[in-house]
Amino acid sequence: MALRNRTGRRRAKGQSLPLIGLMIVVLVGMVGLSVDVGNTFNQERQTTSAVNAASLAAMNTVIRRTTSASNQDVYNSIVSSLNANGVEVAADGIATGSKRRIEAYYMDAQGKPVGAITADGSVIPANVAYVQVLISGNVDTYFARVVGRNELPIKASGYAGQCAMGDGVFPLGVDKALLDGTNFIKTLDVNPADTMPDDGWRTIQSGAFIGKTARHVYVHDGSSQPGSFGFLRWKESAISAQDLEASLLGTGNLSSGFNEAPEPLLGNNPQVDPNYPTQPGTLNEGDWVYGTPGWKQGGQDPLDQLIASKTKMTLAIYDQTVSQGSNTSFHVVEFGSFVMLGQGSDNGKKYFDLAYLGSAYRLMTACSTSPVPPNENDCCELLGSVSMLPEYQIIPTTVQPIQYVVVLDQSGSMGSNFSGGGASTANPSRLSTAKQALTTLINLTNMPGSPTALPNSPSDVMALIGFSDTIVTHNFSNGSRFTNSTSELITEVNSRGTMNTTNGALGLYNAYLTLDSAPTEVEYPVGSGVMYKYKPMVLFITDGVSNQFFHTSKTTSSVDSSDTSTYASGNACKSNGDILNNAPCQTSAVGGVFTTTIRINNVNTTVGLQRPITQAINVSTDYLKSKGYQVFVIALSSMDATGLKTDVPSFPHYFRQVAALVKYPDGTTNLDTVVKDINGIVQSGRCQNGVDTATTNTMLAGQLPQPVQLDSGATLAYPKVGKVTVTNSSTGYSASEYITADTSGKLSYRFAHVPPGIYSLTAELYYKHPKEPAGVGIRVYTMFSDTQSSNRVGALTVELANSASLRPGSLTPSIQRNLDMRLGADPCAGV
Repeated sequence: MALRNRTGRRRAKGQSLPLIGLMIVVLVGMVGLSVDVGNTFNQERQTTSAVNAASLAAMNTVIRRTTSASNQDVYNSIVSSLNANGVEVAADGIATGSKRRIEAYYMDAQGKPVGAITADGSVIPANVAYVQVLISGNVDTYFARVVGRNELPIKASGYAGQCAMGDGVFPLGVDKALLDGTNFIKTLDVNPADTMPDDGWRTIQSGAFIGKTARHVYVHDGSSQPGSFGFLRWKESAISAQDLEASLLGTGNLSSGFNEAPEPLLGNNPQVDPNYPTQPGTLNEGDWVYGTPGWKQGGQDPLDQLIASKTKMTLAIYDQTVSQGSNTSFHVVEFGSFVMLGQGSDNGKKYFDLAYLGSAYRLMTACSTSPVPPNENDCCELLGSVSMLPEYQIIPTTVQPIQYVVVLDQSGSMGSNFSGGGASTANPSRLSTAKQALTTLINLTNMPGSPTALPNSPSDVMALIGFSDTIVTHNFSNGSRFTNSTSELITEVNSRGTMNTTNGALGLYNAYLTLDSAPTEVEYPVGSGVMYKYKPMVLFITDGVSNQFFHTSKTTSSVDSSDTSTYASGNACKSNGDILNNAPCQTSAVGGVFTTTIRINNVNTTVGLQRPITQAINVSTDYLKSKGYQVFVIALSSMDATGLKTDVPSFPHYFRQVAALVKYPDGTTNLDTVVKDINGIVQSGRCQNGVDTATTNTMLAGQLPQPVQLDSGATLAYPKVGKVTVTNSSTGYSASEYITADTSGKLSYRFAHVPPGIYSLTAELYYKHPKEPAGVGIRVYTMFSDTQSSNRVGALTVELANSASLRPGSLTPSIQRNLDMRLGADPCAGV
């Protein structure tokens, strides 16, 4: 009879098999996981040993660096040490398989990062007190794969600093000027006939120190600053003969305590270094050490013992001394190994006879430290997607005509020569030099009668606007402000003279009015129905600071002069005697807004006017550049170019300054050269800017067709297409990560660990548009789209804090900052 369960139902055969199978899987998974965890723990322990050794190797490289040593040397020492200890480093920084990702940082005495250790040739920071090396990666599993764990993570970090110097270091200083790094410098033989080496200099011919150099090193007697040798003291209070004797006995007493002398203010060091000393309470290179004045009789007995025993001594080598007597201090630049062979007196000057054995770097080594000094926070992950607005060149198959608008300063100062004096044949005025350059420009255009005119193409046209505190325009014989008659243009240019003061905004605004009312295209040939779009450009030439107020209701003259009466009480500009030539005061940021009443549409209206330079910037930005007009600026003389240099022109490289006049044998000047250069940008190839209709965050392999060499020495190759760098100006911390494309071409970047703080973020993205003409290389996108102002900015501010949220799959506080990148220069620049 079949057994029944308590409910009376018959138990089906094989009902327990699935449960047993599931239990077996769980048991195998648990056993396998414990085996894999043990294996991971063992590898992490080995990795910890390796990372400790790597940090020591890096710190020793820092300690023993030469003047030519670089970041690359420290990085190489880390990689070599890890390889020697069985750790394979991922060259691209991505941990895969048995390859590990390494990160390494320099830190100061307070544990703050002062730079990343990377494979580049940059300079090693001066205030390095510790080195941190971190390793991360994954260990493949065996049994745990049953439960879906194909790998387990490992991570280790190691810290190293400089070991404190102690036994064998004695308080005696030797002047670096006596040494060439390996020997005492041979002294000049004043009297060769006496067959005696001067100052006892010689090469030791026998004994334990054969081949080493020796000489008399004269002792400072306390009456003036130390010469070639001085007694030191490890503490400010250790000034007695007994203190000196204690520091010279046996192996010295440096290990009993040390405090640095304060850093003095010197001509080449006008400010105290906030990072001095790098390791308080420990004798190091770069420390200032207290001196002991003169010869103290109490130190004679231990000195005799050092001479008798031929003890190898580590002594400080100094390059500077300050003050006298008990206030003397020495600047230590390195340490050397010496032996005291004897002592004596030469014409009343006491000396020690020293043999120099070489650098004492072998006594200066790195020691492992705990991670207490470096402040290791669980922060922060920084990541984001990267997009761009692709730009490229368009080279039309037909020639695009140019609309030139020349805005010429005709203020009184244009009558002076470039040095500010009276004009002469030998030293012509700025205005006459500008007239010659404009004649050069006219002859370079594509106009009938120009030597450079192109056949079978639409003609360029030009307008001329003169400005001072009023506007001078001209309608040519065709009834328009624009003409293509070179003879009429040259005649009009040569007719211009000087007038009054300077209103740059007035001149620029009239350039806008002139272009805005002009045709935007021309039919060529006439009657053909074929239309060509004009390429408008503005050439603004001035020699002085804009100092007249402008308002759009007054298009032919200034509103008022920005003199001292227009500044608020308490503003420093109010008492400036040369206010009309003071560029900062003619900006609103310094001078403030001027409130006045002007007549608008026959109604007295109160208005707040920005200062003249700010007005010129605003007119260029709001009326010219916003319409796509190219704006070039030429500053004549050594005038203050505030505003002109970066804000009025379309791009910074569209600004040129001719501070002094240079005349060439052919009669041309350096201003002619500048005009030719600018015209080359505008005319050559008649390049047009091509811009895609929308941003993209995708890049395919063909859009980075060949590797790119970065300034750091690293090479980018797809899928690495750019680099993002974060820099904390307060701590000196800086780190970089690549912008990478995933399998679908999507662009992103990620910093796995950045300490909390406020960072400046910069980036560079390399891309070649498929529509670029042949011969055009890869472009670099270095600017960001500022969503608030719609302008392009070179850096973004990112704040990282432990209060950031955790993203899925991460235990590190995360900040997501997506980057929308723009080209850093006009695609047609230089074409």
